[in-house]
Amino acid sequence: MHALGTLRQLEIELGAEVFLAGGTVRDLVRNKPPNDLDVLVRRVNKEQFEDFLRARGTLHLVGKSFGVYLFQQKGLPDIEIAFPRTEVSTGPKHQDFQVITSPDISLEEDSCRRDFTCNSMYINIKHLDFRTGTFNIDHVIDFQGGLGHIKRHLLVAVGDPEKRIEEDPLRMLRAMVLIARTGYSLEGNTFGAIKRRASLIRSVAAERVGAELAKIMESDKPSRALKAMQRTGLLALVLPEVEDCVGCGQNPKYHSYPVFEHILCAADAACLLTERLDVRFAALCHDLGKAATRALRPNGSGPDDVSFHNHEVVSTHLTYAMLKRLKFPNEFIEQVVHLVRYHQYKYERTWTDKAVRKFIRNCGVTKEDLKDLNRHPQFLLRQADRMGNTLKMSLPITEKQLDFQSRLIKVYETSSAHSLLDLAINGRDVMDGFGLGPTPLIGRILKHLFEVVDEDPKANNSTQLLSIAEAFLASLTEAEKNELSNSNPRSNREDSGNTGEGERPREE
Repeated sequence: MHALGTLRQLEIELGAEVFLAGGTVRDLVRNKPPNDLDVLVRRVNKEQFEDFLRARGTLHLVGKSFGVYLFQQKGLPDIEIAFPRTEVSTGPKHQDFQVITSPDISLEEDSCRRDFTCNSMYINIKHLDFRTGTFNIDHVIDFQGGLGHIKRHLLVAVGDPEKRIEEDPLRMLRAMVLIARTGYSLEGNTFGAIKRRASLIRSVAAERVGAELAKIMESDKPSRALKAMQRTGLLALVLPEVEDCVGCGQNPKYHSYPVFEHILCAADAACLLTERLDVRFAALCHDLGKAATRALRPNGSGPDDVSFHNHEVVSTHLTYAMLKRLKFPNEFIEQVVHLVRYHQYKYERTWTDKAVRKFIRNCGVTKEDLKDLNRHPQFLLRQADRMGNTLKMSLPITEKQLDFQSRLIKVYETSSAHSLLDLAINGRDVMDGFGLGPTPLIGRILKHLFEVVDEDPKANNSTQLLSIAEAFLASLTEAEKNELSNSNPRSNREDSGNTGEGERPREE
């Protein structure tokens, strides 16, 4: 809270009124450390305000529409600062309004423009102990009844909930974020307004929607929000791949929950296990393909005797489409999709060392991971998957899994190559040794060498690999050599661990 010291000086020297506002006050009232410092400033000339803060740190205007500033001082938390807002009508419809910001607008007027009552409270910073972050509850300024709603664990829109939604439809997802973080319930009128206006979420930019979904998955219990989204109709509009899993039953002999309930439990479990967002999203997405692949088993024992053949492949495609649509970064999408693709691995003690090495490549296990394989993303996902099933949750890491991890460590340490980069020779060595140019032929030779070393790790020495490369070249027809030499050059270091779309990392 020491970051507010400069703003206290703003009050003293320029006669400004400075208040903590919004989510900062909400969290303080709930005895939770605030995620951000949100500040409202009144009764000060904007130019004087800007000059004062720029002389003491860095000030950026980050929200031009509503006049939101970001104030930064070295070594201190960033502070978002705004002037009070109100609106003026520009027409007969709800959407016909203009937002006005001014240091002379009252707090009560500003509170009427906020989204939820729990975010519509203020504390003058002169009433805050900067050292401890404590305050007297009597000093909370509350025009919208937020204190009472927090006490009742209710999430209530300010004023007319439909009007609040029409001002910014993203507020519906912000409500879901608050539900995930606080465990509060939607008040009836607010719930009804979201259900009636859910379709307005289509007007919001995909990246803004994705950002709110990320906040949901960053919470301790995202299932709270996802269930509320399903009840209000938001889930079908924002995450139709997840909505399709609602009502998809599984065999109770092996699964304690239908698919939708299972993936919510798995997502919650992932949040208990790790802060890694890729693992959390993978837990939510790992079984998305079950709705499309559900089928009764031939000669099954009853209507619940079902299978989900190749559901992990379908889940991979659905996960990619969902995250791409929501504009998540490509690298993040790749990480989540890869976890989903290989979540269904079925280790058997009869696996050969080659099969284990193939798993190592497919799942990106590194030497650093060997220190604690329980924390590897693929194995964290397996734990979350088991914890999302009450028939298995008591043993998220089985003896068989521990045996697999021990085997994996042994194979890793006795293998000489886990990628083309580990070969004793590289593309330049092959080109120099045989007078070849940089064509796809070089990549094909290296891939063959890797396949040999994968079978026989002892073959990974330069003399033997050059001899093997010579024999391989001699085995190619002139037509094959010409075809590879005349194609567009590709990387000589492409990952040979890609097994193809339909394969599993199991014994061949």
